[in-house]
Amino acid sequence: MTPDFRRLIEEESRGTLAPAAAAVLAFARWRALTGEAGVDADSAKAALDRILDAAEPNDWLPLTQLARQVGEAFIREFMRHSLAHGLNETRAQIRALETEPRQPSPSRRRGRRM
Repeated sequence: MTPDFRRLIEEESRGTLAPAAAAVLAFARWRALTGEAGVDADSAKAALDRILDAAEPNDWLPLTQLARQVGEAFIREFMRHSLAHGLNETRAQIRALETEPRQPSPSRRRGRRM
């Protein structure tokens, strides 16, 4: 099945595009799959990253419906990218925590203070 993004583009122009659909469309634009002229891949990637970073778990529920529209293979590719993006973000957060100076832990010694 060849993905068809016309309906998503129409919904976007009406302002009715849900977050999952917006992410799928941004991914397709980044990959130059929509057939639109003059799409800036870097802007599409930035939009995709913003959507992925802001999305809530319930935002992804419509992916099943989107798979019927753009094809399961495309949705699988999109999900692989989304998971890799999330993993990279988590790794960056871990690195940031590891480079933060540690706060000294309070002493647990018992006894009298002098």
